[in-house]
Amino acid sequence: MKTNFKLTVIILIAIIMLVPTGCSKSAKKENKEEVLQAVKQEKQVSATIELVETDLLRLSEVSYDTDTASECDFDEKVVSYITPSVYIYKIRDVDSEPAGIMLPANEANIIEIEGDWTYVEFQGTYGYVKNESVLFGKEAFSVASEKGTLRTVLSKDNVKVYTDSDTLSDVKATLKKTQGIDIISEENGMLLIEYDGETGYVTSDSVKETYELEQAMTIEDYNAYLEALRQEELRKQQEAEEIRRKQHEAAVAAGLEKYIPTVQGDAIPLSQEEIWLLACIVKYESGWQEYEGKLAVANVVLNRYKAGADSIASVIYARNQFSGVSDGNGGPSEYFKNNYLNQDLSYNLPQAYADECMQAAVEAASGINNIGDFRFFIGINYAEFSRYSDYKVIGGHCFYKY
Repeated sequence: MKTNFKLTVIILIAIIMLVPTGCSKSAKKENKEEVLQAVKQEKQVSATIELVETDLLRLSEVSYDTDTASECDFDEKVVSYITPSVYIYKIRDVDSEPAGIMLPANEANIIEIEGDWTYVEFQGTYGYVKNESVLFGKEAFSVASEKGTLRTVLSKDNVKVYTDSDTLSDVKATLKKTQGIDIISEENGMLLIEYDGETGYVTSDSVKETYELEQAMTIEDYNAYLEALRQEELRKQQEAEEIRRKQHEAAVAAGLEKYIPTVQGDAIPLSQEEIWLLACIVKYESGWQEYEGKLAVANVVLNRYKAGADSIASVIYARNQFSGVSDGNGGPSEYFKNNYLNQDLSYNLPQAYADECMQAAVEAASGINNIGDFRFFIGINYAEFSRYSDYKVIGGHCFYKY
């Protein structure tokens, strides 16, 4: 009868200590089981506490079907459960050179239990693991049933493969227990299997279901695994960056194509000093850009002024608005004063571009507007287009509003 049940940690301990496994073993295996039981009784309390504290593996949440896969499959295996990993050492010394590493829910084959250590085999490599760092028997099985993959495997060595679904037919092959198989169908109580590209029939008692976990890794394989993870992460980052680049380019293209008509609005009466200040900020922000970009910068300043600012100066010298322009106290920085306010517009700028800076200031003040009511702009390389309700790209700037 199929029995499905949830194991809490307390129930798990009780079962381990009180219920026999029900698997037939030789005298050697019975002796090993006695040693194993002693190890479990000595270590189970601390191991169980660690399991409760481990996010990845919680035995209290594990359930399994006792009819499909057998706990006996894990009498000869250990399973790791500690995050992030458990070392397998070449000798019985935690300060010695590691031979391998077990990630959570990895398995290794038991060769011999030696006191507080277990000698194990994994992928043709051998080493020692501390008993307190791994799970045995039912505990190992419970993790495997939760984290492993249910596989159909041969249950014994020397399995006969018949040509037909009849044990009286010819034997075409004899398979070892380690041979991988796939079940195709069932006929007359026998199973049609595929193995190494061949097909044939085996008796139903020649196969069983078991849970498979990833095996422990050698240090070399682990390093290769980490490198593969790094390369995969790099690949993902590069893919994400390429996607962002294409999205950014598409957004810039859309901003360039957006049409905002240049209109003649009401003039804004400004003093000569304010016109000069406006021309200086145009030079500072867009001196080397096309004239349309200069006119747009001038209109951003005027849009802010029209929105309620006290003066053109209060807009330009506002804290954290035009980087490097303000001294933080409502006045010009020494850099802006010495290189812009107190210099000709042609200082470090071709005369034609300098003339455009003044022209943009004058035309914007006269009411000519090519940017609508936008009050913000930023270099296109720093623009976050998805945050803007509307935007227009002119030259190297994105003009926008939220």
